[in-house]
Amino acid sequence: MSMKTRNQSELRFIWLDSLVNTSTENHDTKRVLEKTIQTLITFEEVKQCISYLQSLQTEQAILIVSGRLGQEILPFIHDYSQIIAVYVYCSDKKRNELWSKKYFKVIWSVRRKKTKLILFVI
Repeated sequence: MSMKTRNQSELRFIWLDSLVNTSTENHDTKRVLEKTIQTLITFEEVKQCISYLQSLQTEQAILIVSGRLGQEILPFIHDYSQIIAVYVYCSDKKRNELWSKKYFKVIWSVRRKKTKLILFVI
């Protein structure tokens, strides 16, 4: 099933990045995403994000995560049935591909280009 046909009320986009609410680039990207998707929830800390993911009942989530925090959180949450995909939104593709290739839910690891992230989401 493609993400476009999935019931958006049951699909959550979770963005974990220590700079998600402070970086100008992230702020601009977040504004565009909020126009495109129904639910975008942001976290700056791994523990808060994990708690939220554990609270999901029937909803599924796509995780957008920075390279550094992705490396920290994925060992704990990759097997959660709530997580259907992980998008690593990073500036160092080579370094992040090294740790992320062992996780099959990581489907993209790209440079910080908001157009690629937005195209992935829509």
